[in-house]
Amino acid sequence: MDHFIPEFIADMGNKRRKKVDMAINFGKQYPSILVECKKATQSLNNDNLRQLYDYCRDTPTVSIGILTNGIIYQFYSKEAIQESYHKPFFTFDLLNYTD
Repeated sequence: MDHFIPEFIADMGNKRRKKVDMAINFGKQYPSILVECKKATQSLNNDNLRQLYDYCRDTPTVSIGILTNGIIYQFYSKEAIQESYHKPFFTFDLLNYTD
């Protein structure tokens, strides 16, 4: 658990003290991955992705953002989010997968 930071503070432009749900730092000082979590009953949408984008944009060390509702996990590169390329490079669905 030393590599996970719950409610990581990601200062977003003029919005200070905004907290992303989870940051993963792999033992380094600053995070490499940010995770935005939603309720399991909530669909993942562009508004959620925009929120993740804001966190990633203002955290220079981040290279990957993950958007999840606990069932579906969508993995985005920071560049893809910033360039309005909103297709995840990997999606994992706990309710629909094969070995």
